[in-house]
Amino acid sequence: MPKTKKRSVDSSNVRIYSPVNDYYVGSLFSLVVSKSLTDDAAIIESESDNEESEMEEGFQLDLPDFDSCVGDVLEDDEDWKKFFKSTSENKELVTELKKNLTESKLKISEDMSQYTGSIIGDLDEVRGFESLNELPEELRDHLNLLIDVLRSYRSGPLPKTIKMLPHLEGWDSLLEMLKPLEWSVHVYPRIVKVFASKGHEPANHFFESYLLPKVKQDIEENKRLCVHLYEALIASMFRPEEFVSGVYLPWVQSEISKTEGVILSNLIKRATLKSRFAAVALALTLEEDFSIPRSMVIETFLTKKYHLPEAAVQRIIDYFISFDKDCTVYFTDEKRMPLTWFKSLLVFLEFYRHCVNPSQREKLLKLCRRHEHPQITSEIRSLLGTISPN
Repeated sequence: MPKTKKRSVDSSNVRIYSPVNDYYVGSLFSLVVSKSLTDDAAIIESESDNEESEMEEGFQLDLPDFDSCVGDVLEDDEDWKKFFKSTSENKELVTELKKNLTESKLKISEDMSQYTGSIIGDLDEVRGFESLNELPEELRDHLNLLIDVLRSYRSGPLPKTIKMLPHLEGWDSLLEMLKPLEWSVHVYPRIVKVFASKGHEPANHFFESYLLPKVKQDIEENKRLCVHLYEALIASMFRPEEFVSGVYLPWVQSEISKTEGVILSNLIKRATLKSRFAAVALALTLEEDFSIPRSMVIETFLTKKYHLPEAAVQRIIDYFISFDKDCTVYFTDEKRMPLTWFKSLLVFLEFYRHCVNPSQREKLLKLCRRHEHPQITSEIRSLLGTISPN
């Protein structure tokens, strides 16, 4: 390692620092500065003496009297003690205020009962009646008023009777008397949430008997589904078990049009159903007769890549193998199976081909020879080729 060359320092040029030197230099600097400042201040003071002498004649500082200040402070203390007393002294006042508030609330609720429909005690007696005309006059007028309100409902809070409806003993009879199919579509998202919060039998009954018929009625009349009923269907998914048993299965098992199939497929795509509910819904759909709308729903279920149990996967395989026969009744104008059927088989093999055994593989290859699609069948065969034949 090369050695660095040392510099020779001249001792005459070295300044020795010491506290004494620092004090001396600092004192000298402060003396010079203070002298210059003193000279400047003297000049400024001489110039301002005349101005101050002129101002003193016309200006006097008006200071408040000390005794008056003390008096104001004492008055403030008295006001403070008057409005901010100790907690023990305010107990009686707080109790009296609470009592007055409670009485006011009761009085307001009694006065507003005729507008909010809060005659819940009388509604418990509806179970013994089968029609609206058999009810007492007061109760009948109340229900007629509710029907009129729900027919013309657009927005705002629901009547109190409707909110309490699922919790009453005669809720099913009362619901039938209120004629839900005549209600406006705007009320359905809110009333579905009311029944979904109750769950079980009330929710299942309302979904199957009123929500689904209202949806099918709207689609048939307008050739589409209004946004309010679609929101009601989304709200019904809050109870997946009741949704599957009250909405999905009755819908799939009935005569379903292509428009309904598109809407139901979109609904399933947006749904967050658990795997067990999805497996049951898919397995029961496979038992229905083939149709394009049902095939669209099956394709949507398979696209969501649920973790299905082995029994459900084997039922799907048997479903596709069952088409190895004369299916001309299902053919489209192109003399082959609908496009959605081929896409369903392709999607199934993409996600679940590891569950296909060799014998099922041979049956699916035979199925491809019977039903061919110019673009999709080649992809299906390539996926089947990845399955071991042994």
